[in-house]
Amino acid sequence: MEVREFVFDGIFEILDEDEIQSEEILFFINLIENPESELYKKLDRLLTKI
Repeated sequence: MEVREFVFDGIFEILDEDEIQSEEILFFINLIENPESELYKKLDRLLTKI
């Protein structure tokens, strides 16, 4: 499973549409979409172990 798919599935299950548009969540989403970010790299390593 890809990092982006894993995270977005979780975000959309937990939050409603208004919450997803919040500045904090959009910032988090930007980190997830950037393969160079540390968060992306850590999640990628974690998901390859699953």
